[in-house]
Amino acid sequence: MAKVDILFGNPSSDKEWEFIEDHSDSTNSNIETSVISNFRILLENLFTKNKHGENYFELLICCIDGDSIKLPKMTVGTHKNNGFLFPKLTIHGDYGIDRDTNNQVFISDLFIDAIGKECELEYSYVYFGFKRIGKISPKTNEIIYLLGGKEHIFHDGRFLPALKTKLLGSSLLKKDLSNV
Repeated sequence: MAKVDILFGNPSSDKEWEFIEDHSDSTNSNIETSVISNFRILLENLFTKNKHGENYFELLICCIDGDSIKLPKMTVGTHKNNGFLFPKLTIHGDYGIDRDTNNQVFISDLFIDAIGKECELEYSYVYFGFKRIGKISPKTNEIIYLLGGKEHIFHDGRFLPALKTKLLGSSLLKKDLSNV
């Protein structure tokens, strides 16, 4: 299963740095640990579901395109950049579930960027970008493109590596673009 790492840096606001320094002093920890700890506390609060079963990030996506989507599991972790540890948000999966139709909805670059930019704007953690890790799971009736003999799916204007598929009894269509 593929996942998406949304990468962040340090906070950019004086207010957030005050929280981090206070946390560092009160827990007798270094600044790097306090940055990651504060980020984790902040995001875990945003994972909390409202009375309709939606979390902050699902509501954010609803604001973008109007769809009510249930996102896969999300966790907070760390990534290294120039020898330093920084916080990251990981989405564990390729697709969300549309709450109205139960259809799978691909988690697009637009959705991922919106989450990163929102955390930067509202919570002042610098957004470094994102990276997709692993191969995408193809949906039923999805076209699989063969590029250099390897399977890909076309999303967001680019070809993304896909998991191997079997055509027996499947409604997937493969197109070989290796010789194009």
